[in-house]
Amino acid sequence: MKKILEIKNLEVEFSTEKTIVKALKNVSFDLFENEIIGIIGESASGKSTLAHAIMSLLDNSAKITKGQIFFENENILNKKEKELQKIRGKKISIIFQDPFSSLNPTMKIGKQILEAIDINPSKQKVISLLKDVGIQDASLRFLQYPHQISGGMRQRVMIAIAIASKPKIIIADEPTTSLDTTYQSQIIDLLKDINKKYKSSIIFISHNLALVSNIASKLYIMCSGKIIERALVDDILNKPKQPYTKLLLNSLLKIDKNKKIKTKIFKK
Repeated sequence: MKKILEIKNLEVEFSTEKTIVKALKNVSFDLFENEIIGIIGESASGKSTLAHAIMSLLDNSAKITKGQIFFENENILNKKEKELQKIRGKKISIIFQDPFSSLNPTMKIGKQILEAIDINPSKQKVISLLKDVGIQDASLRFLQYPHQISGGMRQRVMIAIAIASKPKIIIADEPTTSLDTTYQSQIIDLLKDINKKYKSSIIFISHNLALVSNIASKLYIMCSGKIIERALVDDILNKPKQPYTKLLLNSLLKIDKNKKIKTKIFKK
């Protein structure tokens, strides 16, 4: 497989009036074409900071102090904003965890997706995208506002926006956090289908190890800004090496009478 993204020794720090906090510490990993990887960790472990760094969406209090981010063999950290605009949302897109605050409440759903289409935008393309993400009555939804549809459907709209320009990479930043178990399973299945149809590589970010194990082939465990363990999904689930990984696993798994490990929520 061809390598599409390479993170090398990335470090990010946040500055306040009183202190400096290192949010990412020497983070490195690779992403290959058509691959789905999982980034796992608790809140404040650095997962979202990593996503925002890749997208060049860090706020003014944060800065990258070290490292490189290679996309298609070019270090995007050396690019100017105008060059980044040709990549962000088009070649690398992101699905945020809160679709209600991410969508414009004053703009109809169809128009928001239309603006995300890079080449020859049309209503028919929007309708096709809505159908691709499993939204029924696409022509009706095209004319509705975000508050008129359910949370699960809003997340599907966010996914439609993310795939509108057929990106090489999709970063899914806690995309199921606000959804119940049924909707979580549906979103996982949808992202798998998108991976197959659009050939987009996916970085799935979550605190839920059981959830991510149902979509990713490889897992990266983050703690306090560092990647402390990386391995194939089965190796993480059955032979975790780090104590922190074992704690994450124990919080999500149960052991039956025969000492076999089973996931609480999902099963492949």
